[in-house]
Amino acid sequence: MFAPRLHEPGKGTRWYWRTLQVLLFTLVCLILLPLYFGLNWAGYYLVEKSATPVEIYHNTWRAVRDNIYDRDRLKQWDEWEHKFDDRIQTDADAVFYARLMVASLDDPYSWVLDPNDTKASYNAAFGKFVGVGIEFDIALDPAGQPLVTPAGKALPVRSAEGLPVVRNVLRGSPAQAAGLQRGDVLEAIDGKKVDALSIDEIRELLQGDSGTVVSLTYRRGNQAVTRTVTRREISVPVVSTAILPGNVGYLRIEHWSQLDTVEQIRDAMMELDKCDSLIVDMRNNPGGLVHLVFQSLAMFMDEGLIATEHVRLPGDDYMTYKVRLTPNSLQLSTLSVPLPLPREKNLSRNRPLVVLVNENTASASEIFASTLKESGRALIIGKTSFGKGIGQTYVPVGNGVRLRITNFRTFTPHGNWVGDAHRLRYGVTPDIDVDGMFDGRVIDATDPQLSRALDFLRKKGP
Repeated sequence: MFAPRLHEPGKGTRWYWRTLQVLLFTLVCLILLPLYFGLNWAGYYLVEKSATPVEIYHNTWRAVRDNIYDRDRLKQWDEWEHKFDDRIQTDADAVFYARLMVASLDDPYSWVLDPNDTKASYNAAFGKFVGVGIEFDIALDPAGQPLVTPAGKALPVRSAEGLPVVRNVLRGSPAQAAGLQRGDVLEAIDGKKVDALSIDEIRELLQGDSGTVVSLTYRRGNQAVTRTVTRREISVPVVSTAILPGNVGYLRIEHWSQLDTVEQIRDAMMELDKCDSLIVDMRNNPGGLVHLVFQSLAMFMDEGLIATEHVRLPGDDYMTYKVRLTPNSLQLSTLSVPLPLPREKNLSRNRPLVVLVNENTASASEIFASTLKESGRALIIGKTSFGKGIGQTYVPVGNGVRLRITNFRTFTPHGNWVGDAHRLRYGVTPDIDVDGMFDGRVIDATDPQLSRALDFLRKKGP
């Protein structure tokens, strides 16, 4: 076994500059091309609205109508516009009925975030928060829709006994130090049973001031355990590195949702600078912010087409733009007009490269893998990826409530679409198909997919 050396996120620029960078890049990708529409779209996507409860619901209705990529999902949409006007008295009512409305789209990737959800997503993007470091998945019904409480709150995936199942314990977190593991079944928080609680309600119980303690009761197999955990600020590393036999540099990227991911990859690549070859592990990576993938790919290739995006504009029109690397810039272009942006240096120096994927490699991670495959830059080993070639945008609808709506499709450099992950799944096909199980916690040379990558690189040589 090889224990990965974690790369901790650097301090980098202050958070508000990083936020500004993300917003500007998003504006360029989705708004400033073509420039004529820029100011209107900037206000549409970035301005926080003040609204009455009924207006929150109506704003959501309009935002869905104006932004959803696949308009065939708007079945009898007009019937929803005033369906609950007489029942909406509070913002919580508006969120509850808006979630019912959005669920009718039959799109598990579109939903409504209440202010707590919005705050949690911001905290996750900045990679620092106060808590214990436990994550849960949203439970889905057989039709792929989120399961909710009577109040419209999302429920976690639960065990056969109806108890929340821990999806992930963050590395270096208080929960990990206390011994909690992925797959543990949470029974109680400070003695309070959690079987009927939503993810939001569980999160509220786990949160608190840094230095305060919380008692967690969980079950592993037939054994119940109670641990006292001290809350503290957690800096979340999303990149880990190791140097494997044969002087092979190993780099794992867990997701693309954290704003300092590019910085973490850059630092990790510097650590692996003297390695003869590289493995990038994208297994179980669910995706995240596509612009982070565009920037990161520049560290692995000199030039070439990265992706083509087809975006629904607010209203009736669509726009297509291409993302391409040149030796000197990262270019976005539409209507044959290129817009050059600064690019990262190719820190891989074109050393032999393998990318590992599996059935849980999804969305933005599939852009990463398909670009390196179709450009001939990397060999892909593992299993066919998840198949999510769609993306979502967040639209403010009032008082901190956000609509997350599917509004674009992504195509590989060869023009392939990997699917919508709900009705159609094509995925990225590996060059070498290898079965394997990967839990994302330990680098194990007996792992068949990793072993096959090492074997390939050993034969290829430096």
